[in-house]
Amino acid sequence: LEIGFTGAVRLQRLELRAPGDGRAPRNVHLYMNSPSMDFNSAEAAVATESLDLVGKWLPAGDSDVLCQLPLNVARFRSVNTLTVFIADSVDDTDTTALRLVTVVGARIHKVTVMPGVL
Repeated sequence: LEIGFTGAVRLQRLELRAPGDGRAPRNVHLYMNSPSMDFNSAEAAVATESLDLVGKWLPAGDSDVLCQLPLNVARFRSVNTLTVFIADSVDDTDTTALRLVTVVGARIHKVTVMPGVL
């Protein structure tokens, strides 16, 4: 899953919502500023951050589960694209399912200093 932003952002956390039937992601790898990755390149590359979600899924009602993942802000301080690679599911099923991915962060505002103004 590739998420592109219209400008650089500072990411703080991800929130994932999935069905509570065992198809929720177990291991997730995040890649910063690596657009157009395929499965082979995602498996071969070193992730910006790898997350083990075992024990982090909480009931969210309607038979769904919710997981809030704080990110290392120092690593994700200038992100233009975020690639989310789901390695496997909680119950090792053949399919993994997500209902919602929420990215929480802030846009980076570029400050330009004009010569002779300051």
